[in-house]
Amino acid sequence: LNYTAEADWSVSQRSFVEFTKGLSKLLICTAVRPLQVEILDDRNYKARAAFCGAGSRPTVTFNTYALGNAFYRKANRQEQLELLLHEFAHKKVSDHLSLSFADEVGRLGVQLALAVSQGKFEVN
Repeated sequence: LNYTAEADWSVSQRSFVEFTKGLSKLLICTAVRPLQVEILDDRNYKARAAFCGAGSRPTVTFNTYALGNAFYRKANRQEQLELLLHEFAHKKVSDHLSLSFADEVGRLGVQLALAVSQGKFEVN
């Protein structure tokens, strides 16, 4: 896989990674085991993103080849949140086609909405 070294991340990518880590603390309790974020740019990696909760540290990987560089810009926050809710739901449910997966995405969305409405998290 063609990983992008952290030193080579753009300003937008760095900002998105920090946002992702903050959201993970809120939604999937990664304060004890902080979320590791990886960025790759690989046309052979078929997914836009992937979440792995196994091992010592939960990890989310984003594929710039599939997402495009513009994805990381703050102006695309809705698209980012849609993908992050999807990926974070994999912490509890792996099967995309199950009702449990859809329920988990919804639960995370409500948790986020409540945190934003109570001033506990900012999405902009």
